[in-house]
Amino acid sequence: MRRALKWVAFLVVLAGAAAVAWWFLRPLPPSLPVVRAQRSTYTDTVAGTATGVIEPARRIQVQAQFSARVIEVKVRRGDVVQAGAPLVVLDPSDIDDQVRALQAALPVLQARVQQAEARSGQVGRDAARAERLAADGSLPAAQLDTATSGRRLAVLDAQAARAALHQARVQLDVTRSALRHAVVRAPFDGIVLDVDAEVGQMVSALSLGGGSGGGSSRSGGGMAGAAAASAALLAGGAGGSGLVDLADESTMAVEVDVDERDFGRVKVGQEALLSVDALGKKTFTGTVEEVFPFISRALDQNRTARVRVRLPDEARAEVRPGMSVQVEVLVARRENVLLVPTTVVLTRAAGKAVWRVVDGRLRETPVTVSAATWESSVIASGLAEGDVVVMPRGSVALKDGMKVRIEEVAKP
Repeated sequence: MRRALKWVAFLVVLAGAAAVAWWFLRPLPPSLPVVRAQRSTYTDTVAGTATGVIEPARRIQVQAQFSARVIEVKVRRGDVVQAGAPLVVLDPSDIDDQVRALQAALPVLQARVQQAEARSGQVGRDAARAERLAADGSLPAAQLDTATSGRRLAVLDAQAARAALHQARVQLDVTRSALRHAVVRAPFDGIVLDVDAEVGQMVSALSLGGGSGGGSSRSGGGMAGAAAASAALLAGGAGGSGLVDLADESTMAVEVDVDERDFGRVKVGQEALLSVDALGKKTFTGTVEEVFPFISRALDQNRTARVRVRLPDEARAEVRPGMSVQVEVLVARRENVLLVPTTVVLTRAAGKAVWRVVDGRLRETPVTVSAATWESSVIASGLAEGDVVVMPRGSVALKDGMKVRIEEVAKP
């Protein structure tokens, strides 16, 4: 009997040891990271396909309006100027000479007009007498034709003389107008970005269009030389180089390309987050002011749409033209919605689902997603605030009802 009790006690101790060993050696449920569904603000953005560049709203190359030599440069890079401020002074001596030449030509042309009109009147009276004599049969028809032809030529000669005088007066006005532009002035308030003019440099003019001499050989010859010389001086080259690079920084903007798939999502008036590299990624909130109405094929592999974003006024004190900037356009914002990371949402044949943890066990829960980005998904139904959702791991096969351990709770 005593021997049997010893065996019973031994077996009890052995069973207890086995139970303890099993407890410590048993396989533990997998440990999985989880996230709690939380209410927050959902945002959806469209990012530019490449870095944009900050540019002023207006930027022009201020040019000369006649060809001349630079005699004074009044501004330097970085100068802030007001509209009408002198930028560059050109040598007006050639234009002065042209004004004097045209002024001297006017009396000559006026005398030629008087001469042509007097001759026209005399030839007209002679033709009238010839017509009366021809009517009486006292003048041969050939002489009548000569008289009437002379009258027509005299009238045309007088018209040509008057036209040459008018042309000279107009050319004088144009030349005087050009003379007023010997001082090249700022067309608007702005900042001087660059100066490409030096004292002594010969600059070309814009193409203003030129006149040429006209009139008959008897009345237009003097004007032809003056007008042709003035036109050559004023016309210069069709593509004159700029003297001053002037920018209006009262409004700054950046143009950036977005993928053509986002063309319909970006609208005028939407906010845009601007991150400026040169300011340590400092961000500003701009506004979309233009969506270009076409798709660009400039890139062989991509189709893009151009978007123009206006910078806020407070950015003007810090940014400079030419700075690079990253642009994200805010195309959607929803306040106080239930969010989870998009990575926790599964695609099933019946729709969307998530792995929810209930009392330490997995439960596959169908959900309705009303909006999503790569980062966050808006849960319209299926979850409540605070529900614990598993972030799946590829190395762990998940099954409905299996026990799991929570590794840590992360924010969505």
